[in-house]
Amino acid sequence: WLNSDDLYRPEAIARATAALESAPALLMVYGQGEHIDAKGHRLSPYPTQPPATPIETFAQGCFICQPTVFFRRTLWRLLGDLDESLQCAFDFDYWLRAFKTFPERIGFIDAVLACSRIHDGCITLRMRQRVATEGMATVARHLGTAPANWVLTYIEELVSDPKARAGIADLNTHCEAMIENASQWLDASSVYQARQRTRNLLHAH
Repeated sequence: WLNSDDLYRPEAIARATAALESAPALLMVYGQGEHIDAKGHRLSPYPTQPPATPIETFAQGCFICQPTVFFRRTLWRLLGDLDESLQCAFDFDYWLRAFKTFPERIGFIDAVLACSRIHDGCITLRMRQRVATEGMATVARHLGTAPANWVLTYIEELVSDPKARAGIADLNTHCEAMIENASQWLDASSVYQARQRTRNLLHAH
């Protein structure tokens, strides 16, 4: 699927179908992605990793750019539907399910297949707290616990960017509540790390 503000690069669909046709055992393929701005200017490459990457690497963040993914209807039948209780991490959850269930049946196309657009209205920026919360919950569901970087990245953005904390009456209280909520997905050492780092950030702020 392609979100309304993202776009395919030329030949993306042809490359994907050719890859699946040439390797019938594959259920899913994905490729490189790029971040672009509202006007379509290139910002940065997506931090893509190939399928041989250990699944534990997903704990640090999703390394698959969603619009670069193509899969057979068979995968959908085997894995089932997207988790519609998730508003931001439903794709991340699906990739983890695929990697856990069919690690040898995922292919990689070493070319830029799609661009993910970053702008003020996109979910990635507009719903940063939900992105972080659902990311931690998804990692914990599939891999056990989530690392502190999920909550710390969110808090660091709040501290450094006035626009990110618009509407937050008390930053200290908000950050403490975020860490308290995140503690259900973090181990004790990660909770301690998050609290210490947050205190230092807020003190410097």
